[in-house]
Formats: sequence, structure tokens, C-alpha cells
Amino acid sequence: MRFVFAISWLIVIALLHAVPGNEIPKYDFLDWLHLDKLAHAFMFMVAFILLAHAIQKQYKQSFYRYIIIALAIYGLALEYSQEYFFENRSMDVMDWLADSCGILIGLVLFRKIPFLTTTKSGKKV
Repeated sequence: MRFVFAISWLIVIALLHAVPGNEIPKYDFLDWLHLDKLAHAFMFMVAFILLAHAIQKQYKQSFYRYIIIALAIYGLALEYSQEYFFENRSMDVMDWLADSCGILIGLVLFRKIPFLTTTKSGKKV
């Protein structure tokens, strides 16, 4: 069931990246907050936590680097897709950087918050 949540979240991220650019509301007065970058970081932070939670039971050794690499490649592939396949969208390296920051924030939170790293038995992995 943990994988279902993780995969579902990855699909949601892909769908959000595929929304045509002309259908995204524009708020010029909020541009200075960079809400787009915060949204990217949040989406990938959640993705890391969901994937790590789903995988931690199967792998006793450090599996973080594989999730980090996979999510970074996924984010880059989505940005590339925005440039070449999605309507009225463009690739933004800063969005990918925000994705990567979100992945690292997810790593820190996953390692530091106890309820995220425990299994049903209550033992830490």
C-alpha cells in the first residue's frame, strides 16, 4: 500500500507538469514569493518521503542515494518534457533545482523525524 501512495504522488507530479501553460493562473503580485519554486520543492520533498517510507522495510542498508538519483532524473525528465512535449510550457533549470532542494529537504526530514523512519513494530531501520 505504501508503494501505491508513492506511485500515485509521482503521477500527480507528472500531471501537474503537463498542465498547459495557458491554463495556469498568473498572479503577478505574488511572483516575488516564487510560489512556483516552493511548490516544486514541496512536491519532491513529499515524493522522497513517500518513496523512502515505502522502500525502507525492504532494504536495511542505505537506500537514500538511489531515491535521490531517481527523483532528480525524474524531475529533469519532466522539465525536458515541458520544453519539448507539453503545450505552452518551457524548461526551467531553476524548477529542477527547486525539485532537487525538495528532495534533499525530504531526506533531512525523513532521517530526523522518528515517526517517518519507524516500521509497524516500532523499531528503527
